[in-house]
Amino acid sequence: MKLSFRNKRAGFSILEVVISLFVLSIGFLGVSNLVVTTLRNDFLSRDAVIASLLVQEGAELVYNIRDTNVAKNGEDRAFDGIGSGSYRIDAFDTNPSLSGCSQYESCRLSLVEEKYRMHGGNRTRFSRKILVSEDADVRHVTSVVAWDPERGFPETIGAATCNLATRCSFVQLDLQKIN
Repeated sequence: MKLSFRNKRAGFSILEVVISLFVLSIGFLGVSNLVVTTLRNDFLSRDAVIASLLVQEGAELVYNIRDTNVAKNGEDRAFDGIGSGSYRIDAFDTNPSLSGCSQYESCRLSLVEEKYRMHGGNRTRFSRKILVSEDADVRHVTSVVAWDPERGFPETIGAATCNLATRCSFVQLDLQKIN
């Protein structure tokens, strides 16, 4: 009978454990980066959808003002209260009207103070302005929503300056008198 003082151990060496932990941590970092990127894009997409709905609502509220003017006062007074300027509009007023700034520059600077309020009065990250320019029987209406207080509203409104990357959305329409 031979006695052996060598104790054979079955298991992993410390080097194997360190290497496997390193490989697992690289995998977890990749997955966590993917999750963070996906969540960021989901929030940005959600905000873009909300902004597009607020933009459309702003345009529809101007239509509502024109149609209400026609119903109450006749076709000749369709554009009462819809003159050239930059305005804010609140959907939750009993009689929505264009109000606020008369100069685009002063409205643009008040992005933080003029947050869009949801039903119940809670402020959101979104700010909306309605820009109106006029011709004889047409009002050119641009509804703009921005949701990044540091950037604010762009100097000029267009596809190059108001897009998802700049956290801005807009719609333009021509509002005509009803005959």
